[in-house]
Amino acid sequence: MALQQLDFVVFDTQRRIEKENSAVYFQPVPQELPGLPGGKRLVAPTQFGLPPSAPVTQEVSPDAFTNLPGPPGAAPSKPAAPAAGGTSSGSCCSVM
Repeated sequence: MALQQLDFVVFDTQRRIEKENSAVYFQPVPQELPGLPGGKRLVAPTQFGLPPSAPVTQEVSPDAFTNLPGPPGAAPSKPAAPAAGGTSSGSCCSVM
């Protein structure tokens, strides 16, 4: 009994597949593709430009970085000598 059911399922599946394949491949495959239709724009393009850059307000001299503290856990370094026209206290600001 099971063999007859299996035979029916296989035969029915083969028949259905052959029917689908004959319908799918009924039209011949074209040798060349047709050209694409022209594109359509939905919106007009917008011009883009970079905004003007901000002017440089203050230049930083290399001496500005000499009195900075070292990394955590490093030995303290000697403060640098004050620059010409500088104050003897070494810094204008306190570091927290």
